[in-house]
Amino acid sequence: MYGKRCCLVALVCLLGLVGNAAAEDLVWDNSSGDSLWRNPENWDLNRLPGTGETEGDAVYINWLGDPTEVLIDADTQAGAWGITVSNDAFGGQGFVHLHMTGGTLVAPNLIRIGRKQLGMFTLDEGTVTCSAFQLGRKDPSKGVVNINGGTITVSTNTRIPRGGSQGSELHLNGGVLYTNGLVMNDPDDPMSGTNGSMDIAGGTLVLTGEGDKTEQIARYVRNGWITAHGVRSGELAEDGRLGLVQMDYNVTHPGVTTVWAILVDPVRARAPRHLRSPSGSDDRGIPAAVRLLQRWGLFDMPAGLHGMWRRLLLVIGEPVDLPRRLRGLRRRRLRHRRELL
Repeated sequence: MYGKRCCLVALVCLLGLVGNAAAEDLVWDNSSGDSLWRNPENWDLNRLPGTGETEGDAVYINWLGDPTEVLIDADTQAGAWGITVSNDAFGGQGFVHLHMTGGTLVAPNLIRIGRKQLGMFTLDEGTVTCSAFQLGRKDPSKGVVNINGGTITVSTNTRIPRGGSQGSELHLNGGVLYTNGLVMNDPDDPMSGTNGSMDIAGGTLVLTGEGDKTEQIARYVRNGWITAHGVRSGELAEDGRLGLVQMDYNVTHPGVTTVWAILVDPVRARAPRHLRSPSGSDDRGIPAAVRLLQRWGLFDMPAGLHGMWRRLLLVIGEPVDLPRRLRGLRRRRLRHRRELL
């Protein structure tokens, strides 16, 4: 009986040691040549990275040769405590690319794209979950992220960039980026870098942190850090339409700020009926709309230049693209006119 108890205790201790194996650093070597994350042969320790709630393996994907690409496909459930994608090899001139076409990627700590040099990440489909999402790290690092579909969920901050100074870029072409906070080029934040940019061209940004973040986003738009379809908000895109950054709080998603971008055809734009003067003058009703658009930072035009009002108000003239905050203006104007009658 005593012998059985000793064996049982020894087995429990052994399982405990296995379950608490020390986390290790895994380096990508692509030994098999198939570029698949899910192939254990492609890691220097010949096993897949592991993750845990408190600690796990750290993954480092460095430049090996042109091209250096790591694929996460629909059959992959990838994970690591922390993930760094960066061309840090001495003399390496090519890029390092993490390409996700499906599956899942989980990092309880952080995902860093670009540490010392250039790192790239493309999400076509799938889901990504991490605590922090950072583009860039040290001078002259640069992170380039293309979100074409799928979702990324960040429980703390997305930093564009994080310490890098070579113009890290996030292209939100599709899908959704859920992030508790967004920090861009903040001189008061010691962890923030400079020259970061975000272009929204079909995707959606959702700021899940508490409170209305529209004023913060408007400041980023005014500074040209967040653009719409490749141009500053209110400027003409390559196809001749106007690119406009849109935002709302507690409308599209309850209790959070939502940001997206649209393209508006200026040829079809016209003054909405409720903002036209009965006498035919174009001045009536315009100043209030101008002030609201200036407050959001979507246009940079002196209030006295009423000759440019058509360009300012064309976003209101397209019902399908009507900003939600301006719908109340229309209802109030119509109600006022009924009272006058």
